[in-house]
Amino acid sequence: MPACRPCQLLLHVHVLVSGPEVLLGMGNGDPQDHTLEGRNGSSIRQTFGGLLRVLIQTIAGRGGSIVVTATAVGLNSSFVTVTANTNCTSA
Repeated sequence: MPACRPCQLLLHVHVLVSGPEVLLGMGNGDPQDHTLEGRNGSSIRQTFGGLLRVLIQTIAGRGGSIVVTATAVGLNSSFVTVTANTNCTSA
């Protein structure tokens, strides 16, 4: 039996977001997946085609580091750090 590539697997990814932010939601691009997530549901989402998108929003007036960590069974966890700037103005 041929080995599966990771992008062909349906992985359940747990997303943890910390810092001055709100987790708005997650999307995987699957038009048949209507799972609630983020503020209204779970922080665990299934990938679709190996992809998962996380949407966050900074809290007004609060700057600092936002850390997004993703973990899935059988894979190493991964994280990204984004710096929220309070000096931005609207156009």
